[in-house]
Amino acid sequence: MAVRRVPQHRVPLAEGGDRVHRRPRLRPGRRAHLERAPVHLGRGADRILARDHVVTGTAVRTSTARTLVRAGAAGQVLFAVVFLVEDATRRGFQPWRQWVSHLSLGPWGWVNIAALAVAGAGAVLAAVGVARLLPAGRARWLPRAIGAYGGALVLAAVCPIDPGLGWPTGQPPAHTLTGGLHQLAGATIFGGLTVAAWAGRRLAASGQAGARWARWSAVTGVTVPASFLLCGILAGLDYSGAWPDAPSGLFERLALLAGTAWLTAFLAHLAAGPSGPAPNAGRP
Repeated sequence: MAVRRVPQHRVPLAEGGDRVHRRPRLRPGRRAHLERAPVHLGRGADRILARDHVVTGTAVRTSTARTLVRAGAAGQVLFAVVFLVEDATRRGFQPWRQWVSHLSLGPWGWVNIAALAVAGAGAVLAAVGVARLLPAGRARWLPRAIGAYGGALVLAAVCPIDPGLGWPTGQPPAHTLTGGLHQLAGATIFGGLTVAAWAGRRLAASGQAGARWARWSAVTGVTVPASFLLCGILAGLDYSGAWPDAPSGLFERLALLAGTAWLTAFLAHLAAGPSGPAPNAGRP
């Protein structure tokens, strides 16, 4: 009787009675094809992987946005520290009369120019971060105002103020195109801070901040423009001779410190927000 040969991969039993499954021998071409074949995990697994990729990317963008906001807050602190130290150490300087911008004139003027540029660049970066952290809608005015404020600081650094109000000592007042651009930048600085404060109040009133922030924002939104207006009036009285040595610099510093203190604190508050992804963090 003829014996039928059974292929190796179909041998039913091995020694001891256990069944053995041997892998069939494949042709070289067929083996290479299987090794290159993609592995399909199924639609459910693919959706999970895609979701995890999106969540990871969003978390990274949120972290980047908060880093930009923190950088902007740090720039405002640096600016305030620099001009306050210069107020106290610049020989012959009169902070109650002369403006912060006058510190850009003279042998050490580059220090204030650098501080203006750093604060302005930081504010522009913060505006980008705030735009990514906040939801769309009325809050859009906050990053726009912060960006305008930052751009005006950079312009003020590039275009120094004209001599005036007795500084530099012994130089008569001057009026140049560069000085005119600086005056425009100054108005934009305080206007940007004012709009940002009221936008922050609206944001706080909508429940995305808190009642304390709403009150602080409202006080800032009134203090900044009122102090800036008084600064301009007193400077006019000083130039006209009606009130020599009028304290226009004092009110300019009040407006600037009120605005930058609020902005620094508000940016720090936004940067320390909830740990989850921000509403607009997925935006490029």
